Amino acid sequence: MLQRLGLATSLTLCYLGIHSSVQAQISSDGSLGTLINGSPNLSCTAATCTIGGGTTVGENLFHSFAEFSILNGNSAIFDNSAAIQRIISRVTGGSISTIDGIIEALNGNPSLFLLNPNGIVFGPQAELINLNSFVASTANQLNFADGTSFAVAAPTPLLTISIPTALEFGGAPADIQVQGSILQVPTGQTLALVGGNLTLNQGALLIAEQGRIELGSLAEPGEVSLTPTNQGLVLGYAENQNFGDIQLSQDALVDTSGEGGGDIQVQGRHVTLSEGAALIANTFGADDGGTLTVNASESVELMGTSSTTGFPSGLLTETAGAGAGGNIIINTQRLVIRDGAQASAAAFLPGNGQGGNLFVNASQSIDLIGESPDLSFASGLFTVTEGDSAGGNLQVNTGQLTIQDGAAIDASTFGNQQGGNLSVTASTINLIGTSADPRFPSGLFAFTGGRGASGKLTVDTDVLIIQDGANISTSTFAAGNAGEISIRSSESLLVTGTRQNGFPSGIFAQANPGATGKGGNLTIETPQLTIQDQGRVSASTAGSGRGGNLTLDTERLILERGGQISTLTTSSGQAGELTVRASDSVILTGISATSGVPSGLFAQTQGSGDAGDLQITTDRLIIQDGAKATVTSEDPTSQAAAGNLLIQADTIELNNQGLITGETQSGQGGNINLNAEHIQLLNTSRISTTAGTANSPGDGGFITIQTDTLVGLGNSDITANSFQGRGGQINITAQGIFGLEVRPQLTENNDITAFSLFNPQLNGEIAILTPDIDPIRGLTEPPEISDIEEIAQGCDAQRGSNTGSFIRKGGAGLPVNPSQVLGNTIVRNQTDATTQPIIEAQGWVWKDDARDTVILTSQSPTIIPTSPGLTPNNCL
Repeated sequence: MLQRLGLATSLTLCYLGIHSSVQAQISSDGSLGTLINGSPNLSCTAATCTIGGGTTVGENLFHSFAEFSILNGNSAIFDNSAAIQRIISRVTGGSISTIDGIIEALNGNPSLFLLNPNGIVFGPQAELINLNSFVASTANQLNFADGTSFAVAAPTPLLTISIPTALEFGGAPADIQVQGSILQVPTGQTLALVGGNLTLNQGALLIAEQGRIELGSLAEPGEVSLTPTNQGLVLGYAENQNFGDIQLSQDALVDTSGEGGGDIQVQGRHVTLSEGAALIANTFGADDGGTLTVNASESVELMGTSSTTGFPSGLLTETAGAGAGGNIIINTQRLVIRDGAQASAAAFLPGNGQGGNLFVNASQSIDLIGESPDLSFASGLFTVTEGDSAGGNLQVNTGQLTIQDGAAIDASTFGNQQGGNLSVTASTINLIGTSADPRFPSGLFAFTGGRGASGKLTVDTDVLIIQDGANISTSTFAAGNAGEISIRSSESLLVTGTRQNGFPSGIFAQANPGATGKGGNLTIETPQLTIQDQGRVSASTAGSGRGGNLTLDTERLILERGGQISTLTTSSGQAGELTVRASDSVILTGISATSGVPSGLFAQTQGSGDAGDLQITTDRLIIQDGAKATVTSEDPTSQAAAGNLLIQADTIELNNQGLITGETQSGQGGNINLNAEHIQLLNTSRISTTAGTANSPGDGGFITIQTDTLVGLGNSDITANSFQGRGGQINITAQGIFGLEVRPQLTENNDITAFSLFNPQLNGEIAILTPDIDPIRGLTEPPEISDIEEIAQGCDAQRGSNTGSFIRKGGAGLPVNPSQVLGNTIVRNQTDATTQPIIEAQGWVWKDDARDTVILTSQSPTIIPTSPGLTPNNCL
C-alpha cells in the first residue's frame, strides 16, 4: 500500500511540477527579434498574447521562445504578413509547452512548425485557427533543402529561404500528449505530431479533412524526412531503427475523412488503440479514399469498444460514395485485435465506389480474439461491401495466425458486385471456437448476399487447425455465386470438434437455402488431413444453384469419430463431385461417441437434385467400425439419382461394419466400381447398391469389382437388392473369391445377392468371372476323393512348397493332392455325412509372394505352409 501511495504522490508532484513551469506562459529568448505584446522582454500571462517581430527570410518567418505555453482558454496570435507561408518557431528554454488554448495566425494561412525538445502537451481547449499545416515536434532542429538547419541550441542560427526537409533528433526524444484536444487543419493540409512516446486520450480529436495526419514516435536520435505534396507533407522514417510507443484511448479519433479520404501514417514501436479510439480515412464523395498506414516495429494492438458510444476501436477506410475506399496497410511483428475492435476497408450504401484493400504483414503473429461485450462487433479484419460496390481484397501474411472466440477475417459482399478476394499466408493457422452466441463461429469468410459473386478464399500454410466449431467458409445466400476455397497446408490439416449447439468445425463452400447462385469449388492440398469428432469438410447446395466440386490431394487421409467429407444437395440444385487422391492411405474409422454420426466420405442428395460422384484413388483404403464411403439419394419422395462411386486402390479393407454403398430411398441405386488388387470384407461389412424401401420403388444399382483376391468373412455381404423395383447387377472379375457365395436371399453367411424383395421376377443379375475356371466343368461336381490320401494332417513346416493350399473334405474344386494349387471355382458345397462338419474360415493371411497367396485360417491342421520360413499355428 505504501508503495502505491508513493507512486501516486510522485506522479502528482510530477504533474504539478510540469504545470507550475508554465505559469510564465510565453516569453521570447531575445535571439531572433521575437516580440511578445510588442516587447522583446515581456513574459505574457494575459488572456491574449500577440507574437510579433521575428526574422523573415523569403516566405519563412522565424521565432525563438524561452517558453511557449497557453493556459486554459487563452490565445497566442502570430502577427504575420500575408506573404508568409511558414512560421517556424523553437523553444530554447527547459520547460515543456502546454497548449490549452488557441494558436492563431493573424494574416493569411501559413503553416506552423513548433519545436520543443522538452515535450509538448495539448489540453482540452487547444485549438488551431487560420493555419494550414501544423507540425509539432520534440526534435532538436529543422533541416532545410539547401543544407542549412534551424537548431534549438544554436544562439544565432543561419536562417534560409529554403523549405524544410527533415526533423532531426539529437537526443532521446521527449513525449507528446493530446488530452481531449480538438486539433484541426484546413482541407488538404497536414497535421503532424512527431516526438518520443505519443499519447492521445480523453476524446482527443485530430482532423485533416482530405489531408494528411502523421503520428511518429522515435526512441533514439534520428532524422525524419519531410516531403512536400499536394496534401502538405509526407514524413519518412527510413533512417531510423528504434521507435517509441503510440497510444490512443478513451474515444480518441484521428480523422482525414471527406469527399475524398485523406491519408494517415502512424510510425512507432508499440501502437495501441483502445476504448473506442480509431484512425479513420473514409470517403463520402466521388474522390477516392486515402491510405491508412500503421508501421509498428514490434506490435499493433486494437482493443475493445467505446464505453460511451459502443463503437469499436480500430482502423477504418470506408466509402459511402462513388469514390473507391482507401487502403489499410499494417506492418508489424505482432498484431492483436480483441474485444470487438476492427480493421475495416468497407463499402456501404448509398455509395457505389469499390471498397478498399486491407493488407496485413505481421512477421511473428496475428491474434484475433472475441467480440464486443454486447456481441455487436466481432473482432477482426474486414473488407465487407454492400450496394453496387465491389469489394476490396484482403491479404494477410504472418508467422502464426490465431482466430478465436468469434473473431473473424471477412471479405464478404452483400451487393451486386463481386466481393474481394481473401488470401491468408501463415506458417501456422489455428481457428478456435465461436462467440458467446454459438451461431457465430471464429474463422475465415467470404459470403455473398446479393447478385455479386463472393471472392476467392486462399489459404497457404504449413499447419492448419480448425477446432471447436470454427469455420472456413465461402457461401451464397442469393443470386451471386459463392467463391472458391483453395487451401494448401504443407505439413498437416486438422479439423476437429463442434460448437456448443452441435454445428461442426469445418471448411464449407455452400449455396444456402433460397440461393440461386452456385456453390463454390473447394480444393485442399496437404500431406496429412485428419477430420475427427464430427468435424466436416463440405461443398453443398441448399438452393437451386449447383453445388461446388470438392477435390482433395493428400498422402494420408484420416476420418475418425464422426469426421466427414461430403458433397451434398438438399434441394433442386445438383451436388458437386467429390474427388479424393491419397498417395498412401485413406482411413475411415468409427462413429461419433456423442451423436452416432459415422465417419466417412459422402456424395449425397437429400432433395430433388442429383447427387455427385465420389472418386477415391489411393494405395490403401480402410473403412471400419461403422464408417462408410457412400453415394446416396435419401429423399423417399424424390427420384433424384445417387452418384457413382469409383475406387482405385491397391488394397480395400472393410472391417466391423465398414460400408461402401450407393443406396437410395427411391429411384435407382448408385453405381459402385472397385478396382483393387486385394479386397476384404470382415465382420458384417457391406458393399451395397440396394435401392428403395418397403414403401418406395427403386432399382438396385450396379456393382463392378475387379480384383485379384476378394474375401468376405463374418456375415459380410455384397448386395444390389431392391424392394419393389428391379434388382441390380453385380459383375465380379477376380483371381480368387474366398468366403463369399451367390445366394438368392441374405443369410447369416457371406452373401452376394441382387434380388427384388417383393417381386422375384425382377431379380437382378450376378456375373462372376474367375479366369482359371473351365467354363464347361467349373460348376460340375468332382469325382469322389479319398479322405485318407488327399487330406494333409499335422504340421509339415519344412516342405518348401512354393504355393499354399487350403484343404477340406467335400465340395468341388479341390486339388488332386495337398501339395497342388487350389483352383478357382463357383459351386455349392456338398456335405459329407461321414466326416466332421466343415468350419467356416475365421481369418485369412496374405502371403507376399509372386502369386499373392491367400491362406484362410480355422484349425491349424488345415494349413500347409508355403515356404520354409512360414510357421504353422501349432508350431509356435
